[in-house]
Parts: sequence; C-alpha cells; structure tokens
Amino acid sequence: MMSETAAQAAATPARWPRRLLWSAATVAVLLGGLWAGVPKAVDYAAGNWAQKLGRKLTLGEVEFAPWAWRLTVHDVRLNDRDGTPLFSAARLHVDAEALPLLIGRFELAELTLDTPRLWAARNAQGEWNWTRLLRDAAGPDTEPDEEASEPPKLLLTQLALNKGQLLLHDQLGGDVQRQVLPLDFQLKNLSTLPNNHGRYRLAAELGDGTRLDWQGSLLLQPLQSDGVLKASGFTLASVWPYVQPHLKLAPPQGKLSVSLPYHFDLAGKTVRLSAKGVAANLAALAVTAPGSGSSFKLGQLALSGGEFDLASRRLTVGRLSLAGGELDTVLDSLGQPDWLAALPSAAAPAAASVKTAATAKPAVATTKPAGGWTVSLPAIHVDNWQLRAEHRGFVAPLAASVRLDSLQAAVAVAADGSVRVDNATLALSQLSAASQGKPAFASLARLQLASSQLDLGKRQLTPGDISVAGLQLAIARNKAGQLDIGEALRPLPVTTTTAATLAAASAGQPWQVRYPQLTLAQSALSWRDAGRSQPVSVALQDVSASVSGDPQQGFAVQLAAALGQGRLQLDATLAAKLQDIKGKLRASRLPLRDVAPYALDNTVLRFGGGELSADLGFALQGSRWQADGKAALDKLALFEPGRREVLLGWQQLAVSGIKAQPDRISLGDVRLVSPQLRLILDEKRVPNFAHLMKPQPAAKTAAKAAPAAKGDSGDKLPLVEVRAVRVRNARMDFADLGLNPSFATRIHSLSGTVLGLSSRPGRRGTVTLDGRVDQFGDVRIRGALSPLAVTNDLDMVLNFRNIPLGSLNPYSMTFAGWKITDGSLSTELRYVLKNRQLQGENRMVIDHIQLGEEVSDYDGTRLPLRLAVALLEDSDGRIDLSLPVAGSLDAPDFSYGHLVWQAFRNIVVKIVTAPFRALFGGEGFDDIYADAGDDRIPPPEREKLLKLAELLVKRPKLALAIGGGYDVEQDSRELARYRVDSDILKRAAYQLQADEPLPLPDMGDPAIRKAVGDGYAVQFGRFAWLKRVASEKDTAERAQSMRGELLAAQKIDDSALQALARARGEAARQLLLTAKPELVERISVLDADKVKADKDGVPLLLKLK
Repeated sequence: MMSETAAQAAATPARWPRRLLWSAATVAVLLGGLWAGVPKAVDYAAGNWAQKLGRKLTLGEVEFAPWAWRLTVHDVRLNDRDGTPLFSAARLHVDAEALPLLIGRFELAELTLDTPRLWAARNAQGEWNWTRLLRDAAGPDTEPDEEASEPPKLLLTQLALNKGQLLLHDQLGGDVQRQVLPLDFQLKNLSTLPNNHGRYRLAAELGDGTRLDWQGSLLLQPLQSDGVLKASGFTLASVWPYVQPHLKLAPPQGKLSVSLPYHFDLAGKTVRLSAKGVAANLAALAVTAPGSGSSFKLGQLALSGGEFDLASRRLTVGRLSLAGGELDTVLDSLGQPDWLAALPSAAAPAAASVKTAATAKPAVATTKPAGGWTVSLPAIHVDNWQLRAEHRGFVAPLAASVRLDSLQAAVAVAADGSVRVDNATLALSQLSAASQGKPAFASLARLQLASSQLDLGKRQLTPGDISVAGLQLAIARNKAGQLDIGEALRPLPVTTTTAATLAAASAGQPWQVRYPQLTLAQSALSWRDAGRSQPVSVALQDVSASVSGDPQQGFAVQLAAALGQGRLQLDATLAAKLQDIKGKLRASRLPLRDVAPYALDNTVLRFGGGELSADLGFALQGSRWQADGKAALDKLALFEPGRREVLLGWQQLAVSGIKAQPDRISLGDVRLVSPQLRLILDEKRVPNFAHLMKPQPAAKTAAKAAPAAKGDSGDKLPLVEVRAVRVRNARMDFADLGLNPSFATRIHSLSGTVLGLSSRPGRRGTVTLDGRVDQFGDVRIRGALSPLAVTNDLDMVLNFRNIPLGSLNPYSMTFAGWKITDGSLSTELRYVLKNRQLQGENRMVIDHIQLGEEVSDYDGTRLPLRLAVALLEDSDGRIDLSLPVAGSLDAPDFSYGHLVWQAFRNIVVKIVTAPFRALFGGEGFDDIYADAGDDRIPPPEREKLLKLAELLVKRPKLALAIGGGYDVEQDSRELARYRVDSDILKRAAYQLQADEPLPLPDMGDPAIRKAVGDGYAVQFGRFAWLKRVASEKDTAERAQSMRGELLAAQKIDDSALQALARARGEAARQLLLTAKPELVERISVLDADKVKADKDGVPLLLKLK
C-alpha cells in the first residue's frame, strides 16, 4: 500500500507540464480558430442577414483579436433593394469584455464608428427607406413575449461617432436634399443595469451652418435621460419644404437658436417629459404673403424661462420678447387680410380626413381623453413694430400705418380653453390714415393704454385709461358739398351674404365692458369749406379733451382748444342713458375772421375783425333747454369793398345776465362801447347799405321765401327782454354825395342808455343818449318806444345844438339856391307815432346867420331868404321857429324831410308877405347857459367861453367877473329829480357809470317799481306806503304817481341852489383859465344870485369891468 501511494505521488509531477501544454495548445487552437473564423463568420452572417431582407451589406477587412475580444470592421456598406446606399462607415471598432458573459451580462469597453454616413430618403409616396428596412427586419406581427420584455443586461463604457454624416433626400417634400456634417457623438457608461447613468454628447453642423450640441446623461434601466439640446444658426428655409404644404408661404429668412434643458423618465407606465429653463432666439425673420407681396419682418424673437411638463400638461414661458417687427397687410372688400391665403383651404383637409377615416383600421380606445393644456406667458413684450395696412373695402382704398412702440401683457390659457389677459399695456405712435394717393386726413402722434384685463371666457373687458396725444384731423368740404372724410370712409356695397356673415359674427353673449377714461392732448382739428363763395378755413390748435364714466352712471366731458389767440373750453356732464346734458361753455377772444364767410356769404362786405367771448351755462333735458351767463363780441369791423373806412363796427359789445329758454330770452345789461356807423348817400341819393347784398337768382329767392312765409305763420317767437343797453362813445359818419357840393358830418361821443326793451305787448323802453356833432355841436336823444311796434308807439325827442350853418351849405344851395357863410343851428325835434300817425313838433333856432351869394345856376323855386332872415332875426341875431308837422306813414308820398321843408317854406312865405319886420345889428352873445340842475358847461357854451377868452386876451385892460345863477323853479325841479331818480336807480341795483346822463326810471321794470315803493316808504312812512299798496295794484301808473309825490316832497333849500350856482361859476372860470391861463389875475368870481331861466337854460352871471 505504501509503495503504490508513493509511486502515484512520484508520477504526478511528471503529468502537470503535459496537461498545461495541452491546455495552452487548446487555447491557442481556440484563439486561432476565433481569429480566423470570427471575421469570416461576421462577414457571412452580415451578408446573410442583409440578403434575407433584400438588401446588400458588404464588409471590408474584418479584424478580430480574440485575446482582447476586440473586433474591427473596415469599410462597412449597406445598400437598399435598388442599390441606393443606406449606411456606410469607414471603420467599426468594438472592444468587449469576455468574463461578464459568464454571468449573462454584456460589457463593451468601446464602440466606435469612424466616418459613419446614413442616408435617409423618402419617396414620392411618403415612405422612408429606413421605415421599409425596419418593417422587413421585424417580420410578421407576433404577440409580445411578456417573459422576454426585460431588456438584456448591457454596459457600454464608451460609444463614439466620429465625423459622421446624415444625408437627407426627400422627394415628397419637393426633392429636398440636406446634409448634416460633421456629426460627432460620444456616449459614456450606457447601461441597462438599474441606476447606472451614462453620459453622452452629440455635436453636429448642418450644411446651412446650423450647429447642434446635445449632451447629457442616459439611464436605460429604467429609461431616463437628462440633458441639454442646443441648436444655433438654424435657418428656417432649410425645413420649409416640410412646412409649406401646411403654410403656403415662400421660404422665409431668419435664423433660430434654441437651448432645451429636458428631463425624460419612463420608469413608470406614464411617460414623463419636462423641460425647464428653455430659451430660444429667432433673428432676422422675413416672410412674404402669397399673392399680394405683403411682407412680415421680425428683428428678434427672444424666449427665456420656458417650462414644459407633459404629465401635468403645463407650458410656461417666463418672458417672450418680439422686437423690431414690420407687418404689411392688405384687407379685401370683406375685411379679410391677405395673410389668410397662406392657410390651407378647408376642402383639402376635409377630403383627406374622409379618406383616412375610410381606409384606417378601427382603433380601440384604451385611455380617456387627456385634459387640456395650461399655458402661461406672464411677460410678453412687443417693442418697436411698424404696422401698415391697406383696406380695399372702401370705394377708394384706405391706407393706414402705425408704429407699435410697446405692448406688454400676461396671457394665461386654462385647461378648459379659456383665455385671460392681464396687465396689458400698449403704446402706439405715428398713426396715419389716408385715402389712396391723397394726403392723410388723420394722424396721431401717440396713444397709450394703461393696464388692462381681458377674459374671453367670461367675455369681460376692463381696459385701462387711454391717453391720446398729437391727433391731427383734417376735414374738408368740396364745392359739391361733400365731405372728404365721408368719401374716404364710404364702403363698397355690402352684399346680403356679407351682411349675414357680419351679423352672425356679432351674435353671442354680450360683452361686459368697463369704460375707461379717455384723454386727448396736444391735438389739432382743421376744417376747410370750399362750398362757399369765400372759402372757409378754420384750425383748432392745442386741442385737449377727457371723457370718463359709463352709460349707467353718466359721462363727464371736458374739452379745451385754441383758435388763433382765443381759447375755447367745455365742461359737461351727460346723465345716465345720455338723456340730460348740463355743462359750462367758456370762450375767450375767439377770432371770427375764419368763420365770417358763413355770415357774410350773401353780402359784398369784407370782414375786418371780431372776437367772441362767452361764459355760458347750459342744460338740455329732452326738448327743453336753457342757458345763462354772459357773452361779448369785441373789435368788430365790417368794410365795404375797396374802402378802408369802417362801415359798421364797435370796440366792445358785452351782454351780461343772459337767461334763455325756448319761450323766453332775458338779457341784463348790454354794453356797447365805441360803435361806429358809416352812412353814405351816393350821387343818386341811394344809401350805401342798399348795395351790400349780392344779387340772388329769382328762383333761389323764391325757394327761400316760401319756407320762410310758412314758418312765420306757425312759429311763435320767444319773449325777449333787455334790462339796459349802455352806449359809450358812439360815432356815425354821414355823407350826401347827391348834393352839389357834397355834404358830410359826424356825430360822435354819443353815450347813454336804453332801458326796459321788451317784446311784451304794451311795454315801452326809454332812451337817453347824449353826443356831439363835429367840433362844438351836440345832440341829445330822449324818449320812449315799443321795440316791436315802433310805428305804433313812439315818442322821441332829438335835440341838435350849435350846428355850424356853413356845414349845411350843400342843402341850402341845393334846395334854396343860397350860400350861407356863417351862423349856427339848434333844433329840437319831437316824433310822436300813434298807430302809424305822425305828430311832430320841431323847433329850429338859427343864430347869427349870414347869407352869402345866390347860386346863379339854381333852377328850383327861389326863396327870399335874405328878406326872411331880416324879418325873423331878433335883436340878438336869433331866429326861433316852431315847425309842427303831421302825416300818415301809409301815405304813398310820405317823407318826413319833405314835411319839415314844406313847413319851413310856409313860414318863410308868411313872414315875407307880412309888412312888419324888426331890424337889429350886432355881433357876439350876451349870455352863457348851463342846463337846469347841472353844474357842467355844455359844449356849445364852451365855445362862447373860448371866444370870450380870446376877446379878453385882445383887450388887456378888460376884466371879467363871472358867477353862477340859479333859477329857483327849474333848478329845484331838476335837483329834486336827480335826488329821487338816483335813489330809485340805486335801490334797483342800477349803477351809474362815469359821465352817464341820469336816465328816466322805467316804471315797467318790477325792480324799478319796488325801488319807488321803498323810497316812498322811507319818505312818507310805512303806513302811507301800506295804504297805497293795499288800495292800488302794482302798475306803472301807481309807481309813476308815487314818484310824482316823491318829487313834490323834495325840499331844495337856498344853500343847495347857491352851491349849484357857485359850482357853475367855478366851472366856467376854470374853462376860461384852461383856454388862456394868463387871464388868472383878470377873472374873478361873483356871488351866486337868482336868475330867470329860459329855453336855452339857466344863464350865468357875466360882468365886465
């Protein structure tokens, strides 16, 4: 036993080398077999696989290193059935690990493809070459093997594609050929093992310059990937053949860059795909609309902060910016933009869908329809856009353009499809609108919309305040009376189909709209009217306005504008449902030159100037209206053609206390300052006012007269009442060119008042006016009249004093045949009209008339004026005549001048035929007069004082004592009237102006009657006043009676009369010293004394020493 064991132990060392050698030989043979057989096996298997699929796969040199499990294949080529290439690679290198195979796991240390090329081709039928290959490789449909669903265990340490190329040929997309190179891809640690992440990177450059960079991590078990896909310089035109079937636009310009960080997860049954931090940039986009050639350009589209989540169906764009855009569009007659032609027609998709539905296999619904997407764009910015449009829905195509400076908004789309816009702001500028080939009729400098909200689901619109600036609106009317803006906006005829389409589009739930505040500033409105004989051009500048409110609560409207140097302002409120309007209208110095042709269109007058001012409140309620306030028309001047002198005008016409209603117009005070009138009789003695109207065609005149006559019979005139008309410094120039020689005179400095004008039947107004004639003459007008029945109720007295007879020479030479070399005329003319019957009392006083030569060629009836003067002139050189006249205004040959002249002829004839006459010679004057109750020296008496002063200068040894006299009866009566009437007017709130003659109180005015009653109560006591009030009605007669008692109750003592007389004397002395200051030592003042007044007034006391 021991020997056998020892022998076996001794033999073992001898067999071990032999076994090792056999093992090595076996491995060598195996490796050699693998080295020699694997390349052939690979080549055979590849070729056989391709042959089964009907393709051809050729391999170049195949190298296999069995000791390192490294396989290298050169020149790999895969061709399709028709011999076109599918894939090729210069080298395929695989470096595997052998030991992991023992545990059922595949590990590849390296998988490298050098210069791989892949051809992707789609035929005209829309089938891709690789789709056909994959379908053939998959074989017939089989049921999935659930046990084999688990992927093999694989670990790929490094995958590399070096200098690859992708060649695309698309016959369906328009024979498109594209090339992607170089394509470099690296992937590390790719594994199907759980939680084993691999890193990858793909870098490529397209033939058009696009660069791709895709890098991240990849987990195969479960399938997960995180990475960032970046593309830069991607040209839109390169993919346009795929877009063009769905969008009929020419290939656009523009380059797109995208950065897409993503996360992909297929760990569960639901695909999870999300992205965060997405950014994109599109630059220099340019595209053209089909047919019209309208262009769209976009300088830059920038997207940042993008987020995407497929599971929650949520899309968020942090910021979207579109800058530097230009959009041109053409709208057809229906208002449809030309860009709609780029969309595919509805028929083609419909047909395609029907065909697809008919041929497709029925599908079984396995899941419920997914919910809608939630989209959020919290920051949209649109800046620096230019928009242009042409609308061909008008007779003349309308062109508009606008610059969109800024548009900002936040847009949210809910899962149910509702859209909401918040915090939307808008800024527009340089807006213009014009008809084709014509200047713009409207332009806008800028428009701004404050923060606004829109909810399409709820149909709610809440716009912010709108501010508009620089609006320029030009409106013109041509000679045919058509407005250019009306012609520009005249639409083409709307067909029935179009109208039905528009009506259907407007149907639906009504919108809820909040009315914003609208403001307008720095704007202008121009109006030109070529339809008048004198074209009208008006321009409102610096127009500003604001409108706020809503139809339920009412609106507040404010408007302000400038017209030349004037300003216009309107403040109004419109009540709910726009039924009532109240407001205030203010106008300041609005020039009327531009609108004057409307008033003077039918005249030959030339407008020289005029300014309108007003401060009026108004209210309109239904058919009722009212207005109150004040107004003024200043600096009015009207001229005759070819004349430089004013025909009619004034410095100021101011009306206060205006109260107007449809049936009543009441005016407080009417102030007329410096009015002037030019009345000229031509050679035929026709007044100039008869030539002011343009001749009208007979047919046109008859057409105007017929409606006027109809209106007169039915329309009721409103009641008009004017409390007072104050006239200051009026002037009238009169000339009679029908005389030989011609006659001219001037009435100037005419001032006074007209009180109590009314259209009420039976109401009379009082007239009180004082003025001057030429240099030293004066005129006084006193009386009463009924404004609407002057020929039935008139009582007027006109006093002319100290009119130089030399100025009347043309009349004396024309009608009497005599020249007058010197003298003065004073007249007192009283006109009384009752029921168109005239009763006139005329007094004429001629002082120191001196007749010249007779007119040799006079062919009229000569009057013996020299003899008449000798007979009529008294010892003072005065002729005092009373010429009563009477007649009917309805008499065919009625002429007031003829009646006066006939009365004068009768007196002259009577005096000449009488045998008695008185002769007296002398020169100068004996008395200087003052008006009763007045301490002022009238202008005619001032002339006497001037002559007296000149006489005193010529006689140095002569001294003058001058004093005032007073007539107890007349001065007391006038002083009493001054006290009573001044108190009445003061109590009636009527304030006398400086140098205003004391008017006669209007007893028809209730305020005057009340003032009379108040004065009566003060004078006679409340008991006496109550007695009168209780026993008599409040009438003008009662007030006049009470005024008479007040006048009678005034006690004018001697001290008041003497003070009046001393004031007269001192006034006369000051006039003398003003004319000749060197007479101060030679003029003294006499004590006041009683005198007897006559028709000329109260004489002063004169004493020469």
